[in-house]
Amino acid sequence: MVKDKSCITRRGLVASAVAAGAAGIAVSTSAGVARAAEAATSDFVDAVTWDAEYDVIVVGYGFAGGYAAITAADNGARVLLIEKAPKGLEGGSSRYAGQGFTVPRDDPQQLVEYFQSIRGYYDKPSDAMIQAYVDKAATAETMLQSELGFNPDDGHTMVSAGEYKELPGGTGDDKDNGPCKYIYVSKGAFDASHYNLVQDNVADRADMIDVWYECPATHLVQDPQTKVVHGVTVEHEGAEYHVRAINGVVLTTGGYENSKELLSDHVLMPVSIPFGAAFNTGDGVRMAQEVGANLWHMANIAGPIWGLKTPDNEHGYTNLGKPTGVIYVGPDGTRFVNEAVKNRHGHISYGGHYEQQPAVVPAYALMDADWLAKNRLVPQFSEGNVEEIEKGYFISADTIEELAEKIYDDMPDFARLPNYTKDMGPYVDRLKTTVDGWNAAVEAGVDERFGRDPKTFAPLSTPPFYAIKLDLMMFNTQGGAERNEKAQVIGLDGEPIPHLYSAGEFGAMWPDIYNGGCNIGECVMYGRIAGEQVAQVPDDAVTGTHVSGTPVSFPAAPDEEPVLGTNEYEGVATGIGGRLVVVCTIEDKVIKDVKIARAMETPGFGTKALAALPERIVEANGINIDTYSGATSTSNALFKAVASCMEQAGMEVVQSTPDGSQEFEVSGAPKFK
Repeated sequence: MVKDKSCITRRGLVASAVAAGAAGIAVSTSAGVARAAEAATSDFVDAVTWDAEYDVIVVGYGFAGGYAAITAADNGARVLLIEKAPKGLEGGSSRYAGQGFTVPRDDPQQLVEYFQSIRGYYDKPSDAMIQAYVDKAATAETMLQSELGFNPDDGHTMVSAGEYKELPGGTGDDKDNGPCKYIYVSKGAFDASHYNLVQDNVADRADMIDVWYECPATHLVQDPQTKVVHGVTVEHEGAEYHVRAINGVVLTTGGYENSKELLSDHVLMPVSIPFGAAFNTGDGVRMAQEVGANLWHMANIAGPIWGLKTPDNEHGYTNLGKPTGVIYVGPDGTRFVNEAVKNRHGHISYGGHYEQQPAVVPAYALMDADWLAKNRLVPQFSEGNVEEIEKGYFISADTIEELAEKIYDDMPDFARLPNYTKDMGPYVDRLKTTVDGWNAAVEAGVDERFGRDPKTFAPLSTPPFYAIKLDLMMFNTQGGAERNEKAQVIGLDGEPIPHLYSAGEFGAMWPDIYNGGCNIGECVMYGRIAGEQVAQVPDDAVTGTHVSGTPVSFPAAPDEEPVLGTNEYEGVATGIGGRLVVVCTIEDKVIKDVKIARAMETPGFGTKALAALPERIVEANGINIDTYSGATSTSNALFKAVASCMEQAGMEVVQSTPDGSQEFEVSGAPKFK
């Protein structure tokens, strides 16, 4: 839907540009060509109905977008940061990632050599791209402190021999002399602390950075003659708007983890469950293709790994870990992988070379009653998995044969291998043979099929027997538009597309195997590089204001503050989903009630903690209770918010963290009546 005003369509943009530039095509002298290009560009810009105008537009508000916007603003540019998701759900993979990023440990050139080794047989990324990352990474710790206001006492570092320590540049088993270290801005990980720091800094620059939520970009506005990208088409509440970028556009749209179409086309995965990146649907890929960008690394992902999705969890559980006593079977009823092997972001060794592990679907995990009674399948499940069994998450049977029949019935028709398993009988026999073979391997202490560690063995012998369907999951995709060491997007002709930049997971530089912490690292380093580059006014920029009428703006509405009654106190903390607000009713130093006033925590993880913990806090009259399994970061944020309320009410705050220390700083301006 196009808004009701004078506004040409995308097809009209192209037609206008061709007409405007036609006169310049015949000019043969270099000066004439330059003047013709300038005229074509100016005419093109004049032909578009622009609804707003900025020096820089950044598309996507994750780590890369945040760093690009901050850096461009600090270099004098007026920035628009647009985000597809509603406020509170922005961030893509950034909010849910481990939060640490990779920098050189001591010798930057050792990290260069290590990155070159990870590149392996491929000639991209170039040495210049690798060097640009490492050069920027060498100043990253200083940048956090001097530019983002980070106190190093609040964070920590981890030294690493490299995820592929056996490669040149790695250091074998000498973990204290690795090529890299990981920088964290908190004492923990997977707590959104780094992303929250970036968001705080974007907010601190509100005079230079506007943020629009629920404004998905749909197209780049490009002059088809000069190839200059002049802006972005965005949608908001069903209407379409053209926003001009005088200097350029930075694509930081993340990957395509939640695009069934792109996963099928490029990764041969029928489906995957991302780590919370529900809005990562490959929008940047489509926009980049429209303007002639070259795509790279589209088949590479940080994954797949095995997890499971249940009806009450839209994001999926990913912590099956090394499942002792559990085996995986594919659609023919046989094992297909060493279930306990440690994968490297979804890659495992095949004959000494690391490849993505097989994306077998459908796949099922099998276990017996004895194992299931003693082990939670994932940390978020109940003790002994009792609740999940009652809810019907598991397929169960008293015999392996009966279990096989139920699994066979659970599979879709096309997955039953009609040319191999023509009916249920062969499948039942094969699954029974698989289980018998596994039990024999357990008894012998040797897994001749896959070499699984005997320490992870346990028999499948105690009925009833259970199966649960596994789901393919991943950390993120790596593909997108190719870029160079200046963060410029590269076209099909091998040349930069004018005024178009990119950073982060969208078109990541990793062609094959991947070292943990490098995706966030690339967001930080190339976000900063892109911000520096796009802040500069290009020689061919069309200056002057070209907005038609009053510029549009779509700032997010401020959060509604709770209205407090007698003996009610407001507590605020920062969780995975940003600002978490609670209202506690406290009378005579007794906690009567804990209400969640504002939270955007992860469904199926943080939401479970917020549903269960308030009652426990009331029962304990404090926060000296265990965190909710699988939602530690959300639990701690809730505890901090409640601690603020307790202090306001004059209560003593006692809370022991898992390491036995007392660690809560209560800050902010509390409100109470």
